[in-house]
Amino acid sequence: GDHTRIKYIQFATNKGNHISGGNPTKDKGRDTAPEGYQLGGFAGTCGRELDSVAAVWTRIEPVGTSGGSKPEDELL
Repeated sequence: GDHTRIKYIQFATNKGNHISGGNPTKDKGRDTAPEGYQLGGFAGTCGRELDSVAAVWTRIEPVGTSGGSKPEDELL
């Protein structure tokens, strides 16, 4: 039967960088990271071709913190 396939995919950053692959079609989907999150990975399904793909967003934690509001060296 007729199945959904990912024919084209593009990734873009907030810095204006992008990379893409495949052949664009009229059918499009879009996902954007929520504020404070970054791309952590992907989930999807495939057989002989890529059938579906979804972004897995992970929270951006400030460097040097342990979940609190102060840098670790200030906690010592």
